[in-house]
Amino acid sequence: MSIYPRERISEALRDSVNRGIAMLIAPAGFGKSEATADAFGGNCYWIDLPEDGASVETLARLIIEKVSPRSMRALSAHLARPATDENRSHLAEWCAGRLRSVEQPIIIEDFQRICSNASTILFVRTVVEATVPSVRWVFISRETPELPVGLGSRETT
Repeated sequence: MSIYPRERISEALRDSVNRGIAMLIAPAGFGKSEATADAFGGNCYWIDLPEDGASVETLARLIIEKVSPRSMRALSAHLARPATDENRSHLAEWCAGRLRSVEQPIIIEDFQRICSNASTILFVRTVVEATVPSVRWVFISRETPELPVGLGSRETT
C-alpha cells in the first residue's frame, strides 16, 4: 500500500483490466507503479523491462519465467532457433498458448523501453490479441505506445 493512495486510478485500473487491457501512461514520478501495485497487490505477474529494452526473445523469456516457469525448457528450444520473422511468429503463438489459462493480470512495467522495436511490438500485439479477453494485461508506460490492438481509452485526473 502506498503512502499516497490513488484510489480513483486503482479502481479505474481494476475496472478496465476486467475488459482485457489497461494502459497507464504518465511521465516519470506520477505514481503509475504505485497505483498499479495498490490495484492488484501481489495478485499479478509483474514484469520489469530492462533499461536497455528487450528483444522478442528476451520479452518471451521474461514473461514465461514469471507466468509459466515450467515451460522454460520448451521455451529454450524456441529461443535456440534463428531470430527470423517466421520463428518469432511461431514463438508468439506458442507463448499465447501458454498464457491463455492465466487468471492473474500480467503487468508490463516501463513499456516505453520497447516501443521503438517494431518486432517486439508485433510480438506483444500478437500475444495480446491471441489471449484477450481470457488474459488481462496492464501496460505501464511513460509514452503512448504504437500498439494497434483494440484499446479503449479512459482518462482519469
